[in-house]
Amino acid sequence: MLSLHFLCRQLEAFWTGEMSLRGRDACPQKVELLEAQEVLRADCLYLGDPRSLPLLEEIQAERGALVLLAEMEGRTCPVPPMGCAVLTFSCSLFRLYNTVAADNAQTERWGQELHKITEKAGYVHKLLRAAGELAGGPAVLLDPKGQLIAAAGLGNGSYLEKQLSASGALSPEALRQLFPAHMTPDCRVRVEVPGTGQTVYGRRVVQDGEMLWMLLMEEGPGAQGPDLRNLCDCTADHLCTHLLPSELSQRGHTTRAFRKCWEDIMERRLINRAEIQIALGEMPFPVHRFYRVIVISFRGKCAGVPYDYILSRLQDVFPDANMTIYQKDIILLYGYEERSFRFVLDDGARQQLLPLLKRYDGIMCVGNGTHHVESLGSMYLLGKRTIDLAYLLRESREEHVFFTEDYLIYTIIDLCVQRYLEEELNEDILYLTHPAVPALTRYDREHRTDLRDVLFYYLLNDCNLTATASALYMHRNTVNNKVNQIKKLTRLELDEPRLRQRLLLSCQIMRYYEIVMQREMQ
Repeated sequence: MLSLHFLCRQLEAFWTGEMSLRGRDACPQKVELLEAQEVLRADCLYLGDPRSLPLLEEIQAERGALVLLAEMEGRTCPVPPMGCAVLTFSCSLFRLYNTVAADNAQTERWGQELHKITEKAGYVHKLLRAAGELAGGPAVLLDPKGQLIAAAGLGNGSYLEKQLSASGALSPEALRQLFPAHMTPDCRVRVEVPGTGQTVYGRRVVQDGEMLWMLLMEEGPGAQGPDLRNLCDCTADHLCTHLLPSELSQRGHTTRAFRKCWEDIMERRLINRAEIQIALGEMPFPVHRFYRVIVISFRGKCAGVPYDYILSRLQDVFPDANMTIYQKDIILLYGYEERSFRFVLDDGARQQLLPLLKRYDGIMCVGNGTHHVESLGSMYLLGKRTIDLAYLLRESREEHVFFTEDYLIYTIIDLCVQRYLEEELNEDILYLTHPAVPALTRYDREHRTDLRDVLFYYLLNDCNLTATASALYMHRNTVNNKVNQIKKLTRLELDEPRLRQRLLLSCQIMRYYEIVMQREMQ
């Protein structure tokens, strides 16, 4: 809908009326010339001139109807019908009509530009960036608590930048100023910031009665820019229509149904196998013979995570998984019929998942499979611990998808260390390692070498020099020389399988000691 404030600002030089626009900032995009209508409707903007005056004395109007009259300088407007507002201008009817038509055309162009982005599977950030460019100023998207999700065009001392710079969120006071408590969830606002000359336009994005986001755009002092209220509406509509799938209402039902089931499992209201199977059998998506629990945790400020949007994107990757939110984590129960010891995430799924996880600093753990439904709670807790360990131990910060199986040795070490620290007065877990590994660690530190890493990858690759060289990006001869140096320093031959197993585990304990416990060997 067009902004009445913006329209009147364009025609300010011709405005002859005294009516205040306080509390009203919208007029319909549907336009008709005022002639012989029986009733003036609220969903239509009517344009007229002095010839229309007799009609206003007799016609009826719906509450909220709006009439703009041209060529009214020096003329007295009759009392409008009950519920109808009339604004008068001195310009010609042609000027009035062309101004409204130009605003409508601009709205159509905005819609086309934003549609191009969403048609190319554009993400929220891309859409907001485009909206900020169209607005020529700040545009921000917040979660229901006011935490920043995405922003564009911040700078130049804007009001929104000042509000968000300290904590990445709007203060409770600022939220109350923009969206007072009495307003409906899907309201639109226009707030003039006292003492700044800046105006903030806002729109809440609602899906199935639940507020998902708050969209804000800012207009500077004396701005002659575009119709920000209209652009804010247009952007919010594209967020709802294109970036949230039509199945989200079904997903909302699915999420709520599975949430209740999952909470009952985790809080042990459902304990035995039969009870859990009955509950899972009532879920919206079918339950199979085997299950994997997939956990997604967010390492940043969880208040800024758009959970509903992420769930809608996950549905594209896991269309038949029951999923929900539990204690700020996203839980997916992935079912399958045939036993499988490794979950395969194809390239297409990775291309959809990784940008989403990176954007919100999400870490996903795919658990091992099980057919024991009574162990689902344990699989979740194991996945949570895997995420904590993998986040610290991962070799690349670009990794966001992990598998319980790949970090199970570290989980075992973690459990062992916790028990060791409980039982022993001595907190030095290096007593659990083979003495050769701490010795190599000291040698590396003193001589700036990497022999312990070479030993680890050499053992990990079954003492294959070529594979070890590839893993370490070294020449095969370099690796061979370093392995011989390790043997000379430790006086160990690496042919015995149990010794290799012990040394490999000791290297992993040392990594845990240094990275997870953040301890340095004396």
